[in-house]
Amino acid sequence: QSGDIALGVLVANTADRRSRGMMYWSGLPPSSGMIFIWEQTRERSGGFWNRNVPIDLSVAWLARDGTILEFTTLYAEDDTTKRPQQPYFFVLELPHGRFERMGIALGDRVLIPETLLPN
Repeated sequence: QSGDIALGVLVANTADRRSRGMMYWSGLPPSSGMIFIWEQTRERSGGFWNRNVPIDLSVAWLARDGTILEFTTLYAEDDTTKRPQQPYFFVLELPHGRFERMGIALGDRVLIPETLLPN
């Protein structure tokens, strides 16, 4: 990790917000996205798809401490469920390719404000 990068993201921390995600959005500003937050670690069986999302997204699967465990791509309007290879706590979605362009890599840590963390 070479330094801090600030992102403005929307927070999906309720069942309703997580289930809707970015459905029907037409685009995102380059340094914005959505973070999905749960109250406990999710097993790898919980996956993501891009149904009714007209844009490609890059997804980072994160551990509870914010460490990036895996990346995947969700393609526009694709119903294919993508699952990580290990349990995760957060998911961060950004415009496709944004992690790579910002130099963010596996093992880097996403700092999540304490006010967003579950008790």
